[in-house]
Amino acid sequence: RAHALQLAPMMDVTDAHFRELCRLMSARAALYTEMVVGTTITRGAERVVERELWLPDAHVAERQTVLQLGGSDPATLAAAARRAAPYGYAELNLNVGCPSDKVAGAGAFGASLMLRPAAVGDCCAAMADASGLPVSVKCRLGVDDVETYAALADFVGVVAERGGVQRFIVHARRAILGGLTPEQNRSVPPLRHERVRALARDFPALAFSANGGVGGCHAAAAELARNAPAGGAGGATGGADQEEFEGVASPNHLTDLPPLEGVMVGRGPWKAPWEAIGDADRAVHGVPNRAASRRALLLDYAEYCATTQARFETKPDGHEVPSARVLLRPVLNIFKGEPGTAKWKRFMDDELRVAKARRGEGRRPPMPRARDVLLRALDAGLVPDDVLDAPPSACATARAAAGEAGAAARVSIDAAVWDAAEMPELPELTLSA
Repeated sequence: RAHALQLAPMMDVTDAHFRELCRLMSARAALYTEMVVGTTITRGAERVVERELWLPDAHVAERQTVLQLGGSDPATLAAAARRAAPYGYAELNLNVGCPSDKVAGAGAFGASLMLRPAAVGDCCAAMADASGLPVSVKCRLGVDDVETYAALADFVGVVAERGGVQRFIVHARRAILGGLTPEQNRSVPPLRHERVRALARDFPALAFSANGGVGGCHAAAAELARNAPAGGAGGATGGADQEEFEGVASPNHLTDLPPLEGVMVGRGPWKAPWEAIGDADRAVHGVPNRAASRRALLLDYAEYCATTQARFETKPDGHEVPSARVLLRPVLNIFKGEPGTAKWKRFMDDELRVAKARRGEGRRPPMPRARDVLLRALDAGLVPDDVLDAPPSACATARAAAGEAGAAARVSIDAAVWDAAEMPELPELTLSA
C-alpha cells in the first residue's frame, strides 16, 4: 500500500532536509511538505519558489512526496498548483485541518474550511484541473460545535463529489478554533479513530488514513493490522470516547469497521527519527529497510548536505543557503535516548558557534560546511560504535526485551516516550540562524 505510512505535514519541521533524512530511512513512506500558502507560490520570486518546491531527483523518481497547499481561493490555488506541477510531486493536498488563528482565523482557510465543504470541493477541483495531479484533503473530525458524524460524512460526500477527491487524511480530533493553541488542539480534543474507520465503511469507494496518537512505524503497523478499534484502557479511543455517538456505536461493540488505507505519524519522527522511521519499511511493508544503521544513514545524509549546499547560493558575506545549521537540524535527535546524544548535539553546536564568533570578530573565515561538521562529529567518538552500527530493527528488539512491544495498538511506546517535556529547547539551532 503506497500510503500505508505517511509523514504528516508540519510547519518548521517537514522541510526538504528533514524529508530527505526520512527518505534515506524509508523508501516507502509518503512524505508531506510543510503547508505552503498558495500566494507564496503565485507571488514569490523564482529563486524563492525554487527553494520552496525543489525536490531531489531521487524523490521525483520515487513519486512518494506530497505537496500540501493552504488557501481558500480556487483561482489562486489553481495557479499555485500549475506552477508546482513540474517539480515532480506525486500528489497535492489541501490543508483543511490547521486550527491556528493565523490560518483558520485571519486567513479563513485551514480547519475553518470544514464549515464550507462546497468551497473545499471547488478548490480541489481547480487544483486537479490545473496540475493534472491527484488531490487529497487533510481535515479534522469537525470544528467547534459542528462535530457530529453526520456533519463529517456530509463534508466528505460533498468534497468527493464536487472536487473529485478520492483520498482523505483525517486527524481524528475536532478542531477548537479561538480557544486552544495549535499545540493544545493536538492533545486536548479526544481522539476518535473509530469515526475515521466508519467513514471507510460508509464510503467504500474512497480511501481514508488516520492521523493522531500514533507516534512511529511500530505503532502504525499495529494500527494497520487491526480490523476494528480495540477500545479499552490505554487506547486512544478509550475514556471519553466510549459513549455512543451518531452513526457509530461505541468501539467496544464494533465488529464491522474496515481497515484504513494508511496511518499518518506526526511529531514522533521529529523528536526521535530513528526510532520512529528507521524500521518503517520492514515493520509496515515487510521489505528490507533502506538504512542499515545510523552510521550509514548519516554518511548518506552528509553527501546530501554537500550536494544541496553546492546547488544553491552563497551570499556575498560567505553564508551559504541553506546554512549548515538548517541542514544539521534534522539529525540533532537521531540518537534520542542513546548514550552520547547530548555530546552529539553539543559538538555540532560548538563547531558552528565558534565559527560564527570568529566572523563576529571581523575575520572572514568560511563558515564550516554541514557535511564536514557531520563527518567530524561521526569521527569524534561521541556515540558508541554499537549504537552507530545497530540495525533499525534493534529498536523493536529492545522494546520486546523491556516488555513494551506488547503495548496496546493505539498508544504504544512510539507515542509515550516522546513527551514534549523531554525535548530540550535548542535555541542555537534554529531555522532562522
